[in-house]
Amino acid sequence: MKRNSFLLLITALLFSGCGYQVGYINHPQIKTVGVGKIKNLTDEPRLATYLRAKLKERFMFDGSIKFVSSEDADIVINGEITDYSVRTSGSVSSDKRERGQNFRATIYRTTINFKYDVKTKKQWDVQSGTASGYADYTELIDQHEEKRNSLKRAAYEVAKEVVTNITEAW
Repeated sequence: MKRNSFLLLITALLFSGCGYQVGYINHPQIKTVGVGKIKNLTDEPRLATYLRAKLKERFMFDGSIKFVSSEDADIVINGEITDYSVRTSGSVSSDKRERGQNFRATIYRTTINFKYDVKTKKQWDVQSGTASGYADYTELIDQHEEKRNSLKRAAYEVAKEVVTNITEAW
C-alpha cells in the first residue's frame, strides 16, 4: 500500500512540476495564412494546382493557423516549384509457377522540389525555405493515372513540410 501511494505521489509531482503545456507553437500575431502565387517552372502542367490544394488541406488539417484567402491573411506563402523528377526506385515481382501466373512491376518515385517565402501583408519577410517530397507508384494499373496520383501524394508531402516549418518555427 505504501509503495502504491509513493508511486502515485511521484507521478503527480512529475506531471505538475515539469512545465509542459499542450498547445501550438505559433507566433501570437499570426492567426491566418493564405497561399499566393505558386509558379510551376517544370514541364508537368498541374503541379502548382496540386500543391495549392495540398497546402490548403494541410493547414486545415493542422488547425493551428486558420486558412483564408491571400487577401485576408496575416501571412501569405508564395513560391515556385523548381523541379520534379520521375526515377526508377526498384521493382517488385511475384512468381507463382504452379499456376503459371507471375508479374514484374517497376517502382517509380516522383519527387517535387519547392522554394517558398512567407511574407506579411506589408511584405515583411517572415520565413523562406525549401521543401521536397516524394511518392512511389507502379505501372501495374494505368501508368498515367498512377503518376498523377503519385504527384498529388508528393505535393502533400511538400505541403506537410512547409506547414510544419511555418507552424513550428517560432
